[in-house]
Amino acid sequence: MTVVDPQTLQFNLSRPWAGFPYILSIDAGMVASPTAIKAAGSGFSSNPGQAGAGPFVLTSYRPGESIVFERNEGYYGGEVPSTGSPSCDPGGQEAAYAALKAGEFDAATSDLRSPSPMRRTTD
Repeated sequence: MTVVDPQTLQFNLSRPWAGFPYILSIDAGMVASPTAIKAAGSGFSSNPGQAGAGPFVLTSYRPGESIVFERNEGYYGGEVPSTGSPSCDPGGQEAAYAALKAGEFDAATSDLRSPSPMRRTTD
């Protein structure tokens, strides 16, 4: 990796790798706040504090129980239209897809990036 500027990393692969963009879309490619990691210490994965740079920040995470996002008052894109609300992981990608399709959730945290539920986007 080469740091090009404060918002750009350049990856130099030794050979072509078609799966590389996918790797960046899962855990390995997720960028966490160094400040939030330091503040939370070893408990970062279950209590990230005010982690996030987008319109919402993750304020609480209890695996299989709930995840809470709140409006990021410092979001660069302007005012965020709503507040976050608790949601629950319904138990895997198939259940998450079904809950989204039924309108039970506005968003799901299960790994919906994998091919299985995404093939059904035309359902």
